[in-house]
Amino acid sequence: MGPLLSLRERKTFTIIIDTLDECIDHMDASTLIRVSANIISKFRNAPVIFLFASRPMAHIESEFNIKEVANLSKIISLEETEASDDINQYVTDNLAKIKRDHLLRDHLPSEWPATWEVKKIVMKSSGIFSVASEAIKFISLATAHPITQLEIIVNGSKCPLENPFAGLDDQYSKIFSQIPKGLLERVLDVLAYILITNESRIKPIEAIFMLKPGGLATTFAHLAAVIRCRSKNDEKLKFVHTLLPEFLLNPNRAKEYHIDLKEYCTKLLCVFLKMKPKDQFSPNALQECWRLQAIKFLLLSEKTKSSKELRCALMQFDIATERSEIDHDRENAEICTVILRRLDKMDFNDRGRTYRHIVDQFAKGYAIHWSSLADDVKEELRKSQKLVSRIRKRIPQEEYL
Repeated sequence: MGPLLSLRERKTFTIIIDTLDECIDHMDASTLIRVSANIISKFRNAPVIFLFASRPMAHIESEFNIKEVANLSKIISLEETEASDDINQYVTDNLAKIKRDHLLRDHLPSEWPATWEVKKIVMKSSGIFSVASEAIKFISLATAHPITQLEIIVNGSKCPLENPFAGLDDQYSKIFSQIPKGLLERVLDVLAYILITNESRIKPIEAIFMLKPGGLATTFAHLAAVIRCRSKNDEKLKFVHTLLPEFLLNPNRAKEYHIDLKEYCTKLLCVFLKMKPKDQFSPNALQECWRLQAIKFLLLSEKTKSSKELRCALMQFDIATERSEIDHDRENAEICTVILRRLDKMDFNDRGRTYRHIVDQFAKGYAIHWSSLADDVKEELRKSQKLVSRIRKRIPQEEYL
């Protein structure tokens, strides 16, 4: 730093360290940050700025949270800047260049591209230049028609010949490959639940999956570059990359990380049915009955199919143990009716044994706390009671033996 301090003409030099997250060894990234901080701390008057560019990986954020480093640094999130405006300008300029220089420029109408198409690319980019860059690269292919390529990008049209976001998919696969195998199943389960239900609130998700407060942030620590849920101020999980769900739902793109919604609907329903209320970490989780609401949602989903695993889970589900919570809220009381009606339409090839089990469990727990119930809750539970009576009259007892 000596030569810089001895300069007569004071200029500020910026040292740019790009893609810090690409360091194979995490210790290398940590060393770069700490050495830079030591230099700034030791030579306060040095005309130098260190600029780090990186995805928000957990180990890198941890380094910048160290007090000695935090006091000397400032973190700028692209989401909190004018990144969208910059990307809009980038897309507009490059589409104009394609319109001017492409081999098929004579076949491009004067109104191409439409303003809404540009906005759609900007929206898909979510403030991330690499997404916009992949899109422009795909549209500018000399061997394809720019109009068709742009339609594939903005409309999500199927492309049999080439994936417009192949480079981005490689990044996603690399990120998921860094998740420990023992954690990967849990990560995919939670992501599937979010995609199926559109539930993004952190507290209900933690309660449903029996995670301690802050457990969701730990679960998704390896996905910090594409999913945000770490800050204590975050009430909802957010996909930083809006294209990530498209990737996960496409078997050709996601491969071993693919989420089949039909399979996961049934799988998650089995998981939730087997969970016991006493296993919940949060004392408020049971009160809110988020797990029971999840069961209700998944049962109503057309994607949920009868299976051997689901039958076993239903046979273990004891609705009588849930009644003390169900009975005090009309919305939760409706779950009883939903379960009975939905199962009435499912065939487990067991001559009704599963159905009879649920019916008997309902009847067993029906009278619990009846005298203390509100009138609207009693009204809802009476519907289920009438349904139970009709079921028992309709199907002979021997069918369940």
